[in-house]
Amino acid sequence: MGNCFSWCRGGSRDDSPPPRNTNVTSEPRHAEYERRVQPVHQESYQRSGPVTQQPIAFPDYRSAYLDDEREEAEHLANLARQRDGFRQKQNDRDRRSEEEKRDRDQRAQRQFNEQSARLEEEKRRLREENERKNRKRDLETELRIREMKANAPASDADHNRIMEELQAESRRLDDQFYRNQLNCQQKQMERELERHRNEYEGLEKRQRLQDEYDLKREEIHRENDQKRREMNRQVQESQDMLNRSIWNDKIEKNWTARLNGLRSANKESENLAQRCLQSNPSPHDLSQWKYSLESLKNKMDDESRSMSEMYQETGKSFLLEIKSSVDRISADSSDLLDALNHHEISRLKDLSRKLNKSCLEVPTLAELKRNYNAEMRNNSRI
Repeated sequence: MGNCFSWCRGGSRDDSPPPRNTNVTSEPRHAEYERRVQPVHQESYQRSGPVTQQPIAFPDYRSAYLDDEREEAEHLANLARQRDGFRQKQNDRDRRSEEEKRDRDQRAQRQFNEQSARLEEEKRRLREENERKNRKRDLETELRIREMKANAPASDADHNRIMEELQAESRRLDDQFYRNQLNCQQKQMERELERHRNEYEGLEKRQRLQDEYDLKREEIHRENDQKRREMNRQVQESQDMLNRSIWNDKIEKNWTARLNGLRSANKESENLAQRCLQSNPSPHDLSQWKYSLESLKNKMDDESRSMSEMYQETGKSFLLEIKSSVDRISADSSDLLDALNHHEISRLKDLSRKLNKSCLEVPTLAELKRNYNAEMRNNSRI
């Protein structure tokens, strides 16, 4: 009986259940998971190192406006230099014309003075020659008178009368000869002066024609330059219109690529989230996810600063909308990264969906052109 009682009370049966250990404390499942995964995670982080992503480099077209202003300033400077050169040529031509005219006047005056001096010298020579001839004639007359007295003596009255007649005839002949000589010299001098005057007038006429020809040539050259500049301006305007169309197409393509890059900036984070939100994520994937989120946040911060700078320079409102979108992406990336660092597993899926939604809310170029048509019509400075 005693043995039966002891068996019924479970004293010595081999298949009886083991006693329950009341000293072991239970742990939450996620804490146990973190306790096992954390050393492996840290080792993987130390081995792989941080994963960095290079930010997308977008071309900058903000210097196009400054290039246009610099070209316009150079064009105005070239026009000013051309005007100064033409004015300098005109002044040089006027100065040369005045100098040549002054030289011609001085040369004509010298020639006139020389002719006058020669005429006075010729008059003096003729007077001396006439006096010499008169003395010679008086001597001959005196000899004739002596011969006449010797051959046929006459009274004193006849002698005096004959002497007076001979002297009067001699003076008349001398005066006539002297006048003839003066007339010849005067006519010769007049012919010389007329020749010099004709030469001077010919030179003046030739110089006047040359000046008129130079002025006409300068005017034609100036008109041709103006026509050529006008044609070049029209060609440049046509080329600018074509370049502006190509430039706008290029800018639109770059903005399209830029906005699409922002909309798909979380592709790597989305792929890593799908792998890490499984039941047993890889520590390497967790590390990659963290640094992908850090890189995404840094890139969005850089993009936000770039949009702020462009807005300050251009004042276009659509840049603020893009900035607001990238700021939301940066904030959602920061929230998801904080939850991942603090092991808030229950929030990871919702925060990841929120980040994906923020990326998809980045406006497209078509939406910006529809909402900001007036600003997007002239995009040469963005």
